Amino acid sequence: MLITIDFLLGCPPRGTDDHPPDISDAAPAHDLFRSWQVCEAAALTQAGFQALLGQLPPETVRGKGYVHLADYPATRFLFQMVGKRASVIPTGDWERKPPQTEQVFIALRSQVAHSRADYSLE
Repeated sequence: MLITIDFLLGCPPRGTDDHPPDISDAAPAHDLFRSWQVCEAAALTQAGFQALLGQLPPETVRGKGYVHLADYPATRFLFQMVGKRASVIPTGDWERKPPQTEQVFIALRSQVAHSRADYSLE
């Protein structure tokens, strides 16, 4: 079953109430979205992490992962972003894992022309 972008973004369905739209010709998700990872072993400053987020393309619809902040080196933070809303919450210590920032972002592919080189963690 294919899910349309309209459904994902909460848009009203195309077609009539009695006859839902035919989604058999919908583009596969890999044609509609682009995803990329940002990984950094060194702790980030809060300003550095905010700068990273400020560099995201406006078409970014989702982001999630752990953040290693220099001001709180023993604490693992969970970052979540949906649209323009974001949160960063402490989730405890790093346990047995080495501290690092690991983020995954998803954006609408048709409008994204950025490359990994466009994102700096400084």
